[in-house]
Amino acid sequence: MSKDNNPKKNARREEEQRRRLPPDAACVACGESNPKVLELHHAAGRAHERDLTAVLCKNCHLKATEGQLREEVELRATDSFLERIAMIFGNLAAFFRFLAEAFDRLAEQIKTFAGNLVAELSTLRLAQGEES
Repeated sequence: MSKDNNPKKNARREEEQRRRLPPDAACVACGESNPKVLELHHAAGRAHERDLTAVLCKNCHLKATEGQLREEVELRATDSFLERIAMIFGNLAAFFRFLAEAFDRLAEQIKTFAGNLVAELSTLRLAQGEES
């Protein structure tokens, strides 16, 4: 499957992608806000619930989809209402686990940043005290 190298078609495709995204969209997992790399992820599976989407960057979208596949949740449609409901919950559970892991990583990054900031402020205060 080759990508079209026609700049007009690419620009049209990018504009269509932007229209599908909410204003000021950002990846719910990592915060990326470049519209060129943002996509809509069908959190419950496109075949089960088309309108239940979350904005993810391409990298996080790949990870979220891999998580669904790794957990072997069913992504294909079914005629059975009860099976469809079960598949929706299975897909959402896999997506929420992906988000929980992403939020854990963000929390650790914030803790590290805060610790570094406190250390930097302490060093600055000591340096200012020495200058007085």
